[in-house]
Amino acid sequence: MEGWRRLSEVAREIGVSTITLKRWLLSGKVPEVTRDRNGWRLFSSADVEQIKHYATRTYPPAVVASSQARYRLKKLKRKPQS
Repeated sequence: MEGWRRLSEVAREIGVSTITLKRWLLSGKVPEVTRDRNGWRLFSSADVEQIKHYATRTYPPAVVASSQARYRLKKLKRKPQS
């Protein structure tokens, strides 16, 4: 499905972990999204904008930015050394 994004892509874009985004969905803090025939969540651009609005209201941009930096640092640490 073109134009749709997966949970991991949206979480990365917003700057939160996939677990945090999933928790927001399950608790109803953000509206549930469309699912494909296998049950995977698919996010439209409108869904992403709603979630971004919630994230910036709940977590100020500085918190989100530091969260993104920690995520990238963890990812770098996990890469095998050559």
